[in-house]
Amino acid sequence: MKDTTDTINLYDAFQWNVKVIDHHVDEVTPSSSWDQDGVHRILVSDGNSIDLRLQNHSLLRERSSLRERVLLVEFIGNLERRDEQKDPFSFGLDVAERLQLPVLAVAEPTISKSKGLCVGWYTGNENMPKTIEIIGTWLNKLARHYSARLVLFGGSAGGFGALSVLPYMTEHTSCLVWNPQTCIAKCEKKFVISYLKNAFPTRNSELNINQEISQEELATRLVCEGIYYDLQRNFQIPSFVKLLFLQNDTDRQFASHAKPFLENLGFTIHADNLVNDRVDDLFVKFGTFGDKHNAPDKEIIEASLTWLIDDLGTSTDLAFSEKQRNTSVDLTFAEKQSTNVTQEETFEVTATLENSTLLASIHAAPAVFINPVFAFYLFIDGKRTSIKQYSSENSTLFEVNGHPKKIEIVGYVLDNGKRKSKKINVDISAE
Repeated sequence: MKDTTDTINLYDAFQWNVKVIDHHVDEVTPSSSWDQDGVHRILVSDGNSIDLRLQNHSLLRERSSLRERVLLVEFIGNLERRDEQKDPFSFGLDVAERLQLPVLAVAEPTISKSKGLCVGWYTGNENMPKTIEIIGTWLNKLARHYSARLVLFGGSAGGFGALSVLPYMTEHTSCLVWNPQTCIAKCEKKFVISYLKNAFPTRNSELNINQEISQEELATRLVCEGIYYDLQRNFQIPSFVKLLFLQNDTDRQFASHAKPFLENLGFTIHADNLVNDRVDDLFVKFGTFGDKHNAPDKEIIEASLTWLIDDLGTSTDLAFSEKQRNTSVDLTFAEKQSTNVTQEETFEVTATLENSTLLASIHAAPAVFINPVFAFYLFIDGKRTSIKQYSSENSTLFEVNGHPKKIEIVGYVLDNGKRKSKKINVDISAE
């Protein structure tokens, strides 16, 4: 990218008729200039920036102090139809609009500057070699600035970007990926070659997208550029991150991308079938969510994001519409039974309602936990209305107003980097 004759500012931030706000990459704390919609450019070096489009910022401030703030964060790394699709933000903006949530859409910065590039993985270029680290650092800053839980999402190359940023997260984060690529060297060679030529031309300008080149040589070139290209080995996700991984069972990239990535995280796959669909707070679903490597319908993406946002804790709470009835996401009876027994043996959640005051408590079994902390979510008629953040107190009080038809409590225990949860119904028959 040092050869400016081969680059073009295709994503001129001013072309969408929205406000453009510049920030310096080294700013320690986000300023109030982040409290407005528009394209926010994080200036990294001369002529190079990471562009994030913020939409529906006002919804962050409209949230009651008793309800959790959520900010969607979109990663999109594939713009194959560049002549028709010059806007790197539109998909995420549409999803957020339907869900009535604020969104921060992250443009892939190498695509933004490279005329001939249509696929990128947020892994940087000669002018911005630490792109993922910068994005992760700024997402943490913004999560604290907005007092919001981030919900990352993306598919294919964008899924790689969303997954890559997770090890840098220090704040409570959720993440949805579908058919994510997990090893750049195993991706279609013409896209990898195009990326190397555009992002790191000094050592790769002689490459031709039609030439014969081995996967091993591509990997060597990626390593030479300092790119963390392989999420299938030694990749770890922080314990405070909740991940939902959707994989289309007809995707030709299943064996080369999904299977080794998931096995590294502790999932068992036998004859292309998933044996266990949960490891801690990592959830996986195989199904016919779309055609081959294509993204699922927006309806499925929105339902999956809603499940992550509601943070119900078990995959039995994730259900798609009748249109997707063949992609059942329920646990088997044996898995449900095993999960329930484990949770009942370690802790119980109780709740009593007297007048408008609800007392919720978590009772931990002796000698099970090391140094636990506890949190509670209150659901009224299926909507989460209040949160008590983690503390050493194993009980809390909620105020319940009106005459709800259904009250539920979700209790969380976080101990030694592991989180467990249990959901109960509150008896309101006497009220």
